[in-house]
Amino acid sequence: MLLHLGKYFSSLEESIGLKSSYANQLMAGVFFCDETHFLAGFQPKLNLISGIGGKPEQRDTCLEETASREMLEELFGLSPKPIPFQPERVVKNTGYTIFVFSFHDLHKMLRALSEYKSPFYESFPSTLQDLIYKRMDIGQEITRLNLYPFSYRKGLSKELLADIKLIHDEQQDSY
Repeated sequence: MLLHLGKYFSSLEESIGLKSSYANQLMAGVFFCDETHFLAGFQPKLNLISGIGGKPEQRDTCLEETASREMLEELFGLSPKPIPFQPERVVKNTGYTIFVFSFHDLHKMLRALSEYKSPFYESFPSTLQDLIYKRMDIGQEITRLNLYPFSYRKGLSKELLADIKLIHDEQQDSY
């Protein structure tokens, strides 16, 4: 699934000098949040709480494809398919590009994807609460999703901690 981040991604590509052959060496992900909380997942094999994203695969041609594919795989167990959403902002953190969305954006995505069948849910989640509480553990990479306050730190991966600091500090500066 490709998130339509065109105008944001084009300027990001230019600002960091990204070339398509270089894009496959970086990582990307999505970050859902509001002013006080963010969504993250528990990875039992690593025994830590992580963000949603990862490394590019051969088929990914840009960072937005990587972020989109990772989101669909990790949240829903789905294969990529384009959906028309734009992030509130794009944040770069040492080799990792984060596409930041609101929970309102997440609700729009859930509606747009509602026709699909996810192996992680008996019926496709229609709300943030469904996404969190109705998720089945079938051995996927991220078994549980939770909302965390920005002040929470216990058990978070060091990469997620760095992302949170960067995103939350930037949010606070904008208020």
